[in-house]
Amino acid sequence: MAEWIGIQATERTLTGWRFDGTARQAVLSPEDCRAAFGATPPDRLLLAGAEGAPPEDLPANLMPERLLSGPQSLVLPGLAQARPRHRIDGDRLAAIGFLALNDGWDGVICLPGPVTHWLQVSAGEAIFLHGALTLSLAEDFGPIATPDAGACDETLSRPEKLAGALRGAQLSGDAGAALGSLLGVELASARAMWLGQQVAVLGDGAGGKAYAQVLTAQGVPVTQGPAAAMAEKGMLALGTRFGLAG
Repeated sequence: MAEWIGIQATERTLTGWRFDGTARQAVLSPEDCRAAFGATPPDRLLLAGAEGAPPEDLPANLMPERLLSGPQSLVLPGLAQARPRHRIDGDRLAAIGFLALNDGWDGVICLPGPVTHWLQVSAGEAIFLHGALTLSLAEDFGPIATPDAGACDETLSRPEKLAGALRGAQLSGDAGAALGSLLGVELASARAMWLGQQVAVLGDGAGGKAYAQVLTAQGVPVTQGPAAAMAEKGMLALGTRFGLAG
């Protein structure tokens, strides 16, 4: 089987895999990923998260009908929504991987990160997007900590208290309280998405654990999975769908 390379670019990471058919041969460093462009035939290199690539408008099948042909690679298009305005690019790959492992699953996929993406999925179709900068804002108060449950509950029920709550967290140096307050407001703004839904949180770092914790506290059925592994599964699903994997 012919070798091919898949690369995922997100807000902070560049990750790649070298495959022989459906068998992973190696995980590529950011330097290896950059070197692959120009050294790999464009029809054997698949990029998720290409800057400037035109997205698909929602609603759209999460597994795309086609890939874009770029000058150096094939490209997985992002997903875009006009109202409220939001867009997801490289992180679409992890959502594809999750559905590849959970055929027929309906619910909301939450992808925590510098930009947290909430993606509502039904019958294999992406139908709504919501985004937030919660973790980026929380980092101004220190490393991502365990969110304070009381602070989360307070701003979830009274989002107008956020500014004062953050000032209090700043004075006390309580990063957990700051994160809890920010997550409470985010949950309030996304309530229509998670209330009465099952949610898959794709992220096993501190951010993923924080989202899983606050959602579970609200009685939401939460499935947590590693984003990197889901992205690899998504790349394999795309490679199989579009013939790169043989």
